[in-house]
Amino acid sequence: MYLLSGLVAKLEPKLLAELKPGTRIVAHDYGFPKWQPDRTVRISKTYLLYVAPANVAGAWRIDAPTLSMARGRELALDLKQHYQQVSGGVRTQGGFLPAFEARLHGERLHFVLVDDDRSHRFEGTVRGDVIEGVVRYGYGPKLAEEPWRARRVMTVQ
Repeated sequence: MYLLSGLVAKLEPKLLAELKPGTRIVAHDYGFPKWQPDRTVRISKTYLLYVAPANVAGAWRIDAPTLSMARGRELALDLKQHYQQVSGGVRTQGGFLPAFEARLHGERLHFVLVDDDRSHRFEGTVRGDVIEGVVRYGYGPKLAEEPWRARRVMTVQ
């Protein structure tokens, strides 16, 4: 994009609504006012790279049998989102497990949950109202990997 700041601001909602997650947008000098770029490069001019994020905000039912608190039942994953910045965690009967190192790059979601003093690294691909991927836990020779899945039960705008 090589547009003035006023036009960039007007174009942002349309781009976010219509572009496929993972689509790259390169802006010359004038970026989106509220959206932090994924990367900035300065070579006599400023170039800003934006990667269209998937919509992950809302409540999800997560099936991750590796988590000790799950005991064969689905858990509630609550996510908040501001463009590619994600926060939240898993609600449990005993409280709340915050998601650490949460990040969203296009349709790829990553976060870490700590359960029973063991970290679980979740990686998944967002496809509409479903996230599927793998969770890695343990360390050294006891490193294990299992599939996990989440389905959206409530969307937040």
